[in-house]
Amino acid sequence: QSHSSQATGPTRAPHPDYTLHVSHPTPAQQAAHKESAVSVSAVGTRGASRKQDGLGAILAASASVHATEPPRRSASRPLADAGVDLERLVAEGAVLDWSAVYLRDELGITLFASGFGYAAFQLTMTIMRFAGDHVRDRFGAVNTVRFCSAASVAGLLCAGLAPNMAVVIIGFAITGAGISNLVPVAFSAAGNLPGLQPGIGLSVTTMLGYSGILAAPSLIGFIAEHIGFAPIFTGLSLLHVIVFFMAPLARYAERERES
Repeated sequence: QSHSSQATGPTRAPHPDYTLHVSHPTPAQQAAHKESAVSVSAVGTRGASRKQDGLGAILAASASVHATEPPRRSASRPLADAGVDLERLVAEGAVLDWSAVYLRDELGITLFASGFGYAAFQLTMTIMRFAGDHVRDRFGAVNTVRFCSAASVAGLLCAGLAPNMAVVIIGFAITGAGISNLVPVAFSAAGNLPGLQPGIGLSVTTMLGYSGILAAPSLIGFIAEHIGFAPIFTGLSLLHVIVFFMAPLARYAERERES
């Protein structure tokens, strides 16, 4: 036995079988795979369509918000209106503070009569201001500003170029009638600017406007010491010429007429 085993040699273990056995799917399995692929594709298509629908809804909502959003106005609009109001109130402050001094010092009017110029100015301005709403409703805000600006220009020229007291007083009376409705229309327009809160428009206009009636008389008095008051009142008429050409700004003060 020992000799036979040595002749035969040691016994070897069998080699493992590494052959890849591929099993082909049956027709039933192939049909099941096709159905699952179709269902996955349908789910993906529905998901994409839902995403597109959601994006379209977001874009539509954004467009509707921008469409209903009031138009934005630049800051130049209330500043322009305030600048026009400043020009109006400068002339009012000049008549308020310097009309009596002008009559007394340059035309030789008595102290008692020197106040007649401002009295005539204030009287006509008060009367026309009470009638301001009727005038604006009848002729429109833009035409009202044009008429009042032209009247104030004529009045200031008359007062500045007048040879005697009577003509000066008449000039101040015409100026008062002209200035009467310029300021109320300016405030109404500032409070109705589209895309701007009324409080902001009014605050800007009143702040700059009334700064003219406070600061301008001091500057006018300083200049008048060198050139006199007659050129001052004549030159102030040029400011109201600017107001005349800027009358279209008053369109925001238009009020709807009752039918």
